[in-house]
Amino acid sequence: MKIFQYPSNKIIAVLALTVVVYANSLNGGFVWDDSGLIAAQVEYFEDIGNLSSLFFSPHFEQTPYYRPLLWASFFFDYYIWGINPLGFHITNLLLHLLNTALVCWFILNLGFSSNIAVFTAALFATHPVQTEAVSWIAGRNDPLMMLFFLLSLVFLLQARQTQEPYSKTGCYALSCCSFACSLLTKETAIVMVPLLALIDFFYQKDSWSRQRRGETVFVYGLLGVVVLCFLLLRRLAFTDLGSRFELQTASIATALTTPLAVYCYYLKVLFFPVNLTVAPSIPFKEAFLSPRFIPCYLFLVCFIIGGVWRKFYREVAFGMLWILIYLLPVSGVIWMGVPILEHRLYGASIGFCLMLSVACSRYSAGIAASGQGKKRNLGYGIAVFIVILYSLLTVERNRIWQNDVSVWSDTVKKSPNSVTALNNLGSAQIREKKYDDAINYLNRALKLNPAAEKVYGNLGLAYSLKKDYAPALAAYEKVLTLNTRSAETCNNIGMICRETGDYVKALAWFRKALEIKPDFAQAYLNRGLVYNDQGDKQKALAEYQTALPLAPHSSYVHNALGLFYMQEGDVAGAFKHYETALSFDASNYEALNNIALLYIKQKLFDKALPFLTKAATLRPSSPEIYLNTGIVFFNIGKPRNAIQEYKKALDLNPSYVEAHFNIAAAYMLFPEEQNQARYHFKQVLAIDPDYPHKALIEQMLAKLNHADK
Repeated sequence: MKIFQYPSNKIIAVLALTVVVYANSLNGGFVWDDSGLIAAQVEYFEDIGNLSSLFFSPHFEQTPYYRPLLWASFFFDYYIWGINPLGFHITNLLLHLLNTALVCWFILNLGFSSNIAVFTAALFATHPVQTEAVSWIAGRNDPLMMLFFLLSLVFLLQARQTQEPYSKTGCYALSCCSFACSLLTKETAIVMVPLLALIDFFYQKDSWSRQRRGETVFVYGLLGVVVLCFLLLRRLAFTDLGSRFELQTASIATALTTPLAVYCYYLKVLFFPVNLTVAPSIPFKEAFLSPRFIPCYLFLVCFIIGGVWRKFYREVAFGMLWILIYLLPVSGVIWMGVPILEHRLYGASIGFCLMLSVACSRYSAGIAASGQGKKRNLGYGIAVFIVILYSLLTVERNRIWQNDVSVWSDTVKKSPNSVTALNNLGSAQIREKKYDDAINYLNRALKLNPAAEKVYGNLGLAYSLKKDYAPALAAYEKVLTLNTRSAETCNNIGMICRETGDYVKALAWFRKALEIKPDFAQAYLNRGLVYNDQGDKQKALAEYQTALPLAPHSSYVHNALGLFYMQEGDVAGAFKHYETALSFDASNYEALNNIALLYIKQKLFDKALPFLTKAATLRPSSPEIYLNTGIVFFNIGKPRNAIQEYKKALDLNPSYVEAHFNIAAAYMLFPEEQNQARYHFKQVLAIDPDYPHKALIEQMLAKLNHADK
């Protein structure tokens, strides 16, 4: 059994090219679903005990997905890299490299030449449609599933080639185990059974000969047992099998046109990998008649005609059937919440890449047979050109997957009528603190779908962060008309009431949020903050302590506890919680500012400065941070630097009384600029006539006036 008969030098070159092509994907962050699946699950990943519960108590029980090995891979990355996205991207790239090598091995086992196998692998590795599966961390389910999927097929084909009983048994066992792992990664791996039948029909017909029929039936039976065990395990894991998947039964037209539209789009991007997008806008009832698909049809017809003419119709038929069968579970026959995602083409693309590689090989063979020796490698030259073209397109596409803004800006550009894209771009702009841009995109989404609950939620958040509370409340109220049990919306309204000083209403909204969602840690935290604002420290502490076990790794809960202990004069307790807050979220600017305040109170100004510098970088729109930085500079003998920081605070908030008072005190050190001191002292009294240091200010103003005389 020649398991390792493999064109190693050629495939190493292909793998090296793949690394170069996807190198720029390693710079990407957590994008789209990555935040919810990974970045927001730190508490889950921190508990190693959750690893053993993946198979029987899935973390996201409310979804129909049973993918324990996918979650295990995220655990693996987290324990090596923490929450650093670089590590997750490296794993995705490694999976793609392994799959590229396995594609080559698989094609060899089908009986093709090493040149065809290598070019198929190269096309698979560099095809631009793979970027969503490789550059997007959450797209890993397809590369990881395909790793086990290809291993299963390769081991099975190897078992058929050997007559040695122990080797045959071992390969069949490895094949079944790999198939089980592929199902435990993604349920659509079930298509391996019909794809194996496809392989048998085209390339393994002797497996159904009289001598081998019993062995083949036994193997199919084993695969069937694996499927049944998987379904039983999934049934045991999910107490409620409610699913967002449903058969297309609305109408015959919808049931037929949706799969046609999905297949047309997928074939289009396989044959013409340009204008790739996360959320294509396709009216499914008439999409398959859309002019955008006409080039795909024409090219497909020409390709089939060329296949018959050049006598490689078998490879064309095999490749096309591979694509159609592989995509069947996600074709729209069973409706999915997101009908089209390009990462679902990851394994299907093998059929296309094989067709293209065989076409180039047969073209070269035809030229050689015609006696045109000088052009005999033209077909392979075309294949190399396509690989280079694919590589360039993939490198460019990887840039789109750097962050949420780049992904959704590109998507909105290509699918301007996609409500999902507009909503997600608005959400990304909120995180970038570009609230006006966010509001613009969200309003565009609402024009397309006036009943989009999530869009109203994001619109309310944008207005709230902009401190424009009236439209924020209007947006949140619209959410509650669409979904009366939105605990998050009740919590958000409560936060607005707290910001406006209406503590009674704030507490009422937090109470309502907790009635809907009793384990809502954020609502307990916010209720504690209200009690703290009201001066009821013990009630505040009780709320924080209730929130802590619900969210033990919440940076915000620990920051609130740190603030409580700081107010109580417990410096050690405050430091402990602030440092814990930063260990869970190093970008928590409030915790950084609060640690700096602790150092300022202890007159350790040099220690406070680095925390304030980092906080200002993370939150350049916070006037309080600049005020505190000015205080540090003033106390270390740098009044000019202090004045610059106070000016930054006043640029952000011209009515910031403390900034006016402190900048006036700094100007008092410079006799030639005491007019500035007079101006800012007067601003303090104009803004707050009952300012606590009013007597001191009046005394300083009198002194300045006397000096002028």
